[in-house]
Amino acid sequence: MQRLTIIRTPGDPDELLAAKREHIDPVLERAGGQPGHIFHVAARGPDGLVVVNLWESEEASEQAFQDPDIQQARDAVRESGVATGPPEVSHYEVADYRQTSDG
Repeated sequence: MQRLTIIRTPGDPDELLAAKREHIDPVLERAGGQPGHIFHVAARGPDGLVVVNLWESEEASEQAFQDPDIQQARDAVRESGVATGPPEVSHYEVADYRQTSDG
């Protein structure tokens, strides 16, 4: 069953996005992505950054969450001080998924 993960991090959205791009994105690019990862979206919200990831399964999501390199990158974002509070992480079992266009 596919899993949707939504991460809401409070703070200045532009600073959070810059920290994500500096610390997390290079780790994912070096790894060539994460096995079982279907898509990723990062969006500026009125009071922070919202990240949405879709995974092939709960196991793929958990494997990525436990990855030491990803944990280290998340710690670097936290230590940068741009977040005004801890991230709120929610997981959902996907009931329906459609891709309606190529872009």
